Amino acid sequence: MKILFRLIFLSLFFKCIYSGYLKVEYYQINDYSCKNGMTLVHYRTTDLCNEGTSLMYSCDAVNNNITRIQYYGTNCQGGFESINLEANKCTNDFGTSNNVIYSCTDDYDLGTNSLVEYLTNGQCPDSNPGWKDDIIQVASLGLNICTYTDVGSIKTTSCNETSYDESYYFSTDSCTSAIFSHSLEFPECSPNTPEIYYCNN
Repeated sequence: MKILFRLIFLSLFFKCIYSGYLKVEYYQINDYSCKNGMTLVHYRTTDLCNEGTSLMYSCDAVNNNITRIQYYGTNCQGGFESINLEANKCTNDFGTSNNVIYSCTDDYDLGTNSLVEYLTNGQCPDSNPGWKDDIIQVASLGLNICTYTDVGSIKTTSCNETSYDESYYFSTDSCTSAIFSHSLEFPECSPNTPEIYYCNN
């Protein structure tokens, strides 16, 4: 009985330390306090190699320690460079101008009224029913949210089973009077482009 209790304790202990996903909440480029609502959220599977970029993330939820590991060789082999990312704090995303909050989580939440993109290491639903076991990243983009960029603004206005609609604006801090709108078909998932889109509304 003591052994069983120890095994249960160890299982709960390691679950507390090692989370399944690195959650990255994206905010507007001028929202330096990350308080005005998310525009996008990414869930990146931890301790799993992104074979396309040789990039891996690890999460220690207890100590709020997040590590970004970039390998020099393919398939996360060979030498590497690691960078610690601050958890649960509004900060600048590594290598971009986005304001983000990093955190560790056990599962991903797709929310509602969103465009969802799954990225895998090469598995697709048509060829492998267990494709979700190969997920590297899940992204959830809220519909009808104006997202500011350095060169203008963009808004994904709607989606359906096969496509989504986008509008572009001159302004870098508002979405009024679109200068261009178009509809984009969901790309077909393949080993070379292992992306699966889903309209969650």
